[in-house]
Amino acid sequence: DMLEHKRGVGVKTRWKGKPEKLSIPEGGQTWDDAVKANSDILERFEEKAHSFIKNVNETVKKPVTVSYSGGKDSLAVLQLTSECLEDFDLLFADTGLEFPETIENVKEIEELYGKPLRTKDAKEAFWDSVDNFGPPSVEARWCCKVCKLGPITQIIEDNYDNGCLTFIGQRKYESDARAKSERVWKNPWVGNQVGAAPIQDWTAMHVWLYIFKTGVPYNLMYERGFDRIGCWLCPSSSLADIVRLKETHPQMEKRLNDYLLEYAERMGLSKEWVEHGFWRWQNLPPAIAEVAKKKGINIIPKGEVKGNLSFAVTSGYRPCREGGMSAEGSFGIALDMELIEDTGQLRAAGKPAYIEGVASVQHEDDRAQIFASGTITARGNDEKSARKFMTNVERSVRRALKCMGCGVCVGKCPNSSITIENEKAVIGKTCIHCGICIDICPIVKFG
Repeated sequence: DMLEHKRGVGVKTRWKGKPEKLSIPEGGQTWDDAVKANSDILERFEEKAHSFIKNVNETVKKPVTVSYSGGKDSLAVLQLTSECLEDFDLLFADTGLEFPETIENVKEIEELYGKPLRTKDAKEAFWDSVDNFGPPSVEARWCCKVCKLGPITQIIEDNYDNGCLTFIGQRKYESDARAKSERVWKNPWVGNQVGAAPIQDWTAMHVWLYIFKTGVPYNLMYERGFDRIGCWLCPSSSLADIVRLKETHPQMEKRLNDYLLEYAERMGLSKEWVEHGFWRWQNLPPAIAEVAKKKGINIIPKGEVKGNLSFAVTSGYRPCREGGMSAEGSFGIALDMELIEDTGQLRAAGKPAYIEGVASVQHEDDRAQIFASGTITARGNDEKSARKFMTNVERSVRRALKCMGCGVCVGKCPNSSITIENEKAVIGKTCIHCGICIDICPIVKFG
C-alpha cells in the first residue's frame, strides 16, 4: 500500500530547503531507555485503551474474549485487557498453517494468564482445498474463510450461546482497508460476535514499547527476522519472509515450493514466477509487474478447456479488506481471457472491463474480478448477493468457453443484443444485463 499510494496511507518524512545535520546520540541506548523516554506518551495511550475496553464491556454486555494469534498486536490487547478486566477467555484458531513456535507461545500465554483457552484446529483444511482454489493471493484469500473464520465460528457456537465480545489486535496503520474500519463492529459472518479494537490508533512502535515495558513473552519468530506472525504462507507476507522459510523451516518451505512449481507447470508459468513470489497476486502491482516485464517473465496463465468445467466456491466476511461479504471461486485451470472478451458473455452478468489477464464486472453494488488463473472473486453487501452474483459470473465464463452456437439465447434476448459469429454466441453493447440468456443456456442447464 505504501509503495502504490502517494499520500494518506502512512507517514512519510518531508522537508523543504537544504538537509540539516542530524543530532544522533553517541550510542549505548537500550530499549529500556526508549521505553523511559516515551513513558508519558505510552501512559496516555494505555489509559485511552483501558477506558475503551471498560466502556465497550459495560455497553455490549456479552461474555468477554480476547482473540490471540501469537502476534504482537494481539499480545498487547491481551495484556491491556488483563489490566482492567478479570473475567475473560482466550480464543485461538489454529489454521493448520501456524509456526511451531506460535503453538508453543500460545501454550506459554495460556499458562501465564491462567485464562480458559478456546481453540479449534483446522488441521489439513488448507492442503485439502488448495487444488480446488489454487494458491491464495492478496485478491483471493479463500484460506481465511476455510482455515480461520470456519474454526472461529465453531468455537463461538460451541462455547457462547448468546455470542461474545472479542477484543482484537487490529490497527489502522496495518493497511488501507483497516484504516477505514470501525473500532467496534458486529461480525456478519461469525454469529453473535461483536469485535472491538482497543489499539486501533497505535503504531507498531507503540506496541513494541508497551511489550518491552510490561515484559510479556512475545513470539520468538520476531527475533528470527519475521515481520508478521500468522499463517506462514500468507500471500500478504513479504518475499523476504517467504525466502527466510528455507532457513528456519525448510520442510514447510519445500511443501509450499513443490506445490507452487507443480501449479506453475500446469498453468504454463515458469519457475521464475514462483521464485520471485509472483504467485502472491492475481494481478501484479504496477511496480512488481514492471520487474516481471524487464525480466521477461510470463505472468499470464495459459491452458485449454477439456471436458467438464468444475468450479469450487467459498464465501464469507472479508476480515482484512473493506467490509461487505465476498465469495472466492476457481475453475482450477487457466482461462482464455481473449475468448471471454470477444464473446461479450460477461455482459449478461453486468458491465465488464478488461486489462491484460483480468476482467472485472459490476452490476449495481455487486462487483467481481475474473483472472486468467481461473480464479473469480465477487463482492456484495451480503452473502446471498455475493454468491448470486458469483454464480452469474461463473456461468457467463462457462458459456464463453463452452458455447457451441446453438442460438437458443438469440431468440430469448428481449433487447436483440445477441448474434451468432463463428459458431459462438456474441453479446453486444446494447445488453441490459437481465441475465435471461444465462438461465436458458443449455451449457448452464446441462453442463
